[in-house]
Amino acid sequence: MLGYARGEQGVDDIVCRVIVALPAYNEERTVGHVIRSIRRSVHIGMDHLILVVDDGSTDKTIKAAIDAGVDIVVSHVSNAGVCGAYETACHMSLEYGADIICSIDADGQFNPSEIDRLLEPIAQDEADVVIGSRFLREDGVSCIPTLNMITNCMMARIVSFLMGVRLHDVESGFRAISKEAAESLELTGVGSFSHDMLLDLSSKGFRIKEVPVNVTYYRNRTSRVVKSLLGYGLKSAFSIAVKVLTLKGILKQTPKANFTANVVHESVRAVRSKDVQRLARIIRHE
Repeated sequence: MLGYARGEQGVDDIVCRVIVALPAYNEERTVGHVIRSIRRSVHIGMDHLILVVDDGSTDKTIKAAIDAGVDIVVSHVSNAGVCGAYETACHMSLEYGADIICSIDADGQFNPSEIDRLLEPIAQDEADVVIGSRFLREDGVSCIPTLNMITNCMMARIVSFLMGVRLHDVESGFRAISKEAAESLELTGVGSFSHDMLLDLSSKGFRIKEVPVNVTYYRNRTSRVVKSLLGYGLKSAFSIAVKVLTLKGILKQTPKANFTANVVHESVRAVRSKDVQRLARIIRHE
């Protein structure tokens, strides 16, 4: 189902290409471990690539990723934030022929061995977007900081109400999206990208599903998104209001932001992957 199938012309024809994308900002200590874990753990056949979007890091994130064997590194000249990094990840993944894009945090909080759990519903045409939910596990969520639990619970109820679909985790950075959904995605770039994305794709009829995943929280590591309950609540409420007004046509959809991004590393596998896709298309249309 996932990987390559041998075509009639003797050329590997593409069944499904998966790109695992890691947005990263100053993650030199963890990004290499995550990349190596993906290589060891993901059972998605030959046809997968690992992409790191370096969001203007000031440390050695790029070197650590290359040393760990990443396929593609795209670097922002300056920090564009989570939304900007995700937009770049989607754009570059589509450029490399992704059928499914799976994003996972570069800080090691999520387990790469569970990536297949997110890919399966999309590959089986049961969903267009799959969220790795931290709140569906039977053993509870005792490891999750209280502030994170409160903010997620609050926002999950609001976003679920607006979508008309009950979701438990609307802020997880571990999610997979189909090619069609990625091509249709329009983000306002205001506030939380995760809420923006879910509201946008839900309004367009894409199917959204949650699957349970594990998460590990490390001591002395603070959230880059949630600094205070009040501040985060106000910012999220504003971003959701902007999105709703945009979807209703009251506000104009802002054009996609242009970030200065450069491909600073491309492995042989990445180059060959593009060539194989191009050849497969030619064969199918002859």
